[in-house]
Amino acid sequence: MSKKRHTQQAVGIVVLLAVACFIFIILFDRNKRERLDKIEAPSSEILLTYTDGSQIELTKKTKKTLKDDDGKVYATVENGKIRMNPISDTLWAVPIASIATPRGGLFEVDLPDGTHIKLNAASKLTYPKHFDSRKRTVEIDGEALLDVAADTARPFIVSTAREEIELKRTGGRFNVKGYKQDSLTRITPIDQPVIVTLIERDSAFLLRLGQQYVSLADVFRLNNVKADNAIAWQNNRLILDKVSYKEMLKQMERWYDVQVSYDSIPDGLITGEINLDRPLKDFLHMISLTTRLTFDIHERTVRVRN
Repeated sequence: MSKKRHTQQAVGIVVLLAVACFIFIILFDRNKRERLDKIEAPSSEILLTYTDGSQIELTKKTKKTLKDDDGKVYATVENGKIRMNPISDTLWAVPIASIATPRGGLFEVDLPDGTHIKLNAASKLTYPKHFDSRKRTVEIDGEALLDVAADTARPFIVSTAREEIELKRTGGRFNVKGYKQDSLTRITPIDQPVIVTLIERDSAFLLRLGQQYVSLADVFRLNNVKADNAIAWQNNRLILDKVSYKEMLKQMERWYDVQVSYDSIPDGLITGEINLDRPLKDFLHMISLTTRLTFDIHERTVRVRN
């Protein structure tokens, strides 16, 4: 009888341990899913850098006026936008040298000439103290949608951080994507053609509506695209049209402020659409449905497996 009781007790302990392990796995998996559910695009601060090197941080909720040393208002900040006052005196320089958005952050800028620029996540806009009488020049490191104020006497020129390209426009909308750490540049006209000048090649061509300039390393090509797809990001939507896995993962990093790691990534292309207001798990679910990639999540690190 004693031996039988010991056997029953041992079986009971094994059963209890198995149940405990099962409950732990369920709770761990649920906690993991809950953490993953909470990973959304962060609400971070926009960094303004002045010509003297000083910096201030703004959020989309910031509401304030910016003044120069003489007390003159040169810009107002409200509702996720900084609007610079029109400048009639060309000797008066705007004291802001650059505006940078964080990962997951969008911000809008109205330049003194009336040009409207919307910056995507992890992007930086740099411009001179004032536009001269012959041209208006800015530099983009990242992605931006530009609505250029018409001025036939002063073409608007955009230089990308990745390569020396000039986009000459007297007015109109176009999208520029060229992150310094990437090897890829994309330029898409939205409502009228744009002249693209490749400085290193000393050549220029007309980029027409429905076309997209794509530069990868030292090779460039013209793709046929839908312009609305290229600027869907301004409405927190990401439309992928035969985009490489690596480019897609970089976009995920910038939007959700996560770190992506992998040993190797296949050379496949992905097509799909997702609302970027959704949590990271929905993004990863879409990728898993259309590729063979799987993911391990730890805090804000995403490990990719294939």
